[in-house]
Amino acid sequence: MKEKRTDFFRLPWVALGTIDATAGSADLALGVAERLWSVNKDLDNVVVWDDIPPAIQKVELRFKLTTAEEDVDIDIWAKRKGSDELMRVCTIDLIAGTQVAADGKLFADSSTTLTNKDSAGSVTAVGAAEHCMLISFNLCGYNGILLHGYGTCDEDCIVEASGWAD
Repeated sequence: MKEKRTDFFRLPWVALGTIDATAGSADLALGVAERLWSVNKDLDNVVVWDDIPPAIQKVELRFKLTTAEEDVDIDIWAKRKGSDELMRVCTIDLIAGTQVAADGKLFADSSTTLTNKDSAGSVTAVGAAEHCMLISFNLCGYNGILLHGYGTCDEDCIVEASGWAD
């Protein structure tokens, strides 16, 4: 019988920040000349996870909103250490479901649409109807992620992250 692996670790869920709905609604998708970490990291409609530990190979993200059926559009970007250039991981159209988190907020659910999967690693949306949906992807050597809310941002969106390593 094959022995079960126990030599990996997982980071606990941590709140990265909140994408501001007002700033996101007033913004557009990043243009080619705007796709730089330094230009975007401090915007109100951006949440970042910088200096992700090198041992972390895969990232999971989950999203919380306040009102069921509210919608938020987000591009997820990644950067390498020492580089200012952003590479798009994917675009997500979040929709709040009905599963309530411990803090009373609502998790985005499986009605979320995942498009523009441009990353070198696979991007997966995991969830079922009215369940917490997770976005997961391999970092492929990147050490920072930037989530940019734009266009349709019906309300503020809390972004939480976790990661694991073999």
